[in-house]
Amino acid sequence: MQLCSRRTSWQLISTLILCIMALAQGISLGWFSPTLPTLISDNSPIGKPIDISEVKWIGAAFGIGCLFCNLVICVPVSYFGIKKCMYFVPLPNIINWILIYFASKSAYFYVCRVLLGFSGGTLVVCFPVFIAEVSDNSIRGTLGSIFMMTLCSGITVGFVLVYCLSYHVLPCVVIVLPILYLCLIIPLPEPPQDLLKRGHEEKAEKSFCFYNNFSKDPAEQEEIKAEFVNLRNKVLDSGISEKFTRADFFVGIFCHLQLCVDHLRAAR
Repeated sequence: MQLCSRRTSWQLISTLILCIMALAQGISLGWFSPTLPTLISDNSPIGKPIDISEVKWIGAAFGIGCLFCNLVICVPVSYFGIKKCMYFVPLPNIINWILIYFASKSAYFYVCRVLLGFSGGTLVVCFPVFIAEVSDNSIRGTLGSIFMMTLCSGITVGFVLVYCLSYHVLPCVVIVLPILYLCLIIPLPEPPQDLLKRGHEEKAEKSFCFYNNFSKDPAEQEEIKAEFVNLRNKVLDSGISEKFTRADFFVGIFCHLQLCVDHLRAAR
């Protein structure tokens, strides 16, 4: 199945909307390293230079935010669904850029990095699941790769923008991206699999037809119904009874503690 076919058009569009936020998150991660020499210099844009001993803790704050977010994100996802949690992703990012603009001491950056961890922790959990649930098998890998490529490209863009825009102009430009993402994601329906798992079968069928761009031709209704019933049976027979184990919980903690350690080592 072609990536730009009529059936997959909304799957591609919804992925590109998510990529806007992925780009913003990447820029938010990438801008700090090339800005750091300016922040610790006597000409620091925040007035008082950041002490070099604080840099490693500012860097580690991102991992702490990710760790906390990933430990608790399963609860709102289970109760409210993937898409409602995706509304949360841009909010810490927006606050992050506002604080950067008005920063006058190093404490602002501790808060910024923790907030960025909240945003990133939610993004890396919810976005891949959303893409997987709305896309066909034939293009799922491609759409997932586009998302990850955009996130990594955003880090590079963050490095470049630091040399193109001044400290106080950069937040004013980048903050447009999460706001744009928030506006564009509102009309998108929730993924059909997520709706089925929470017992909303009628909404799930409408969502399934939307993301597969099915027409309302009566001749196709039987085929559409058969495809949806097949999806419903697969979802309800496979993942609905899965539960987290203690091993899953502690493996997650270990991975994120390792991430924090890596940030501390890199900052030294």
